[in-house]
Amino acid sequence: MAIGWRVDVDDKGRRRFHHGGSLTGGGAILLTLRDERVSVAIVSNQLPRPTEEMAARIADVFAAAR
Repeated sequence: MAIGWRVDVDDKGRRRFHHGGSLTGGGAILLTLRDERVSVAIVSNQLPRPTEEMAARIADVFAAAR
């Protein structure tokens, strides 16, 4: 953790920074692959709530295109 951000390395060895949460009826996640210059933000008021895995799959598409 770094001031509310989770900082780790994904299974491809990329550094990532992410933070997410949910309230009754909604959720949000922000994931950044800083070295790849890719960020994904998901906000939803429907189920399923956005997850780190959802954001990571979207980030993979854009990181691979770079």
